[in-house]
Amino acid sequence: MMTKPKDRAFFLIERFSPILPFYSVIDNVNKSKQCALIAVYEIIQELDKDSINYKILLDYWNEVNKEINKL
Repeated sequence: MMTKPKDRAFFLIERFSPILPFYSVIDNVNKSKQCALIAVYEIIQELDKDSINYKILLDYWNEVNKEINKL
């Protein structure tokens, strides 16, 4: 079972936050969001368009992208 898009978005942002230089909390969150969005973009680009699950995965990662932008 896949993680909920909102949980995945939070997880990705949380993963980038400790490895970025600390400027301020807001700056760090914004930079972490940018990194997470780049990661999601790259994942979407690498999806196998011939896969049976392509549409499901594409929808999932697009939802993750939306959730990152909301946070």
